[in-house]
Amino acid sequence: MATSIFLGKIISVFLIVFSLGILLNRHIYKKVFHEMIETPAILTISGIVTIILGLLIVLSHNIWNVAWESIISIIGWVLLIQGIFRLVFPKTVKVYAKKLLHNNGYIWWAIFLLLVGLYLAYMSYFFEPTKALTAFSIISF
Repeated sequence: MATSIFLGKIISVFLIVFSLGILLNRHIYKKVFHEMIETPAILTISGIVTIILGLLIVLSHNIWNVAWESIISIIGWVLLIQGIFRLVFPKTVKVYAKKLLHNNGYIWWAIFLLLVGLYLAYMSYFFEPTKALTAFSIISF
């Protein structure tokens, strides 16, 4: 649980700040993303960094349950897979990213990431599992 809370705090702050940055500065980030996918060196370096971050999360927090901790594991696996795709299939990543930029799909991703970040922030900063309402606490009064 301590690892989940620690990672949840870090990931939530990043997701909230990053998604708000995109939503408040759409045109700037659209240029940044376009330059990123057009520059092979940046795509490669981001792939390496993404693989490392994904592996760090997957190896330290591969928890699969119905609770919020699974979201952290999913994020780790998504990062790992994204990094692999950036290094192994850069042309495919470029085509997909261009479609996302052209259709303003990155705005919807930013909204989704903001919601995930807010949820993780709530669960890792404010949620107290000892006070959680469960089916057993309702039945036993």
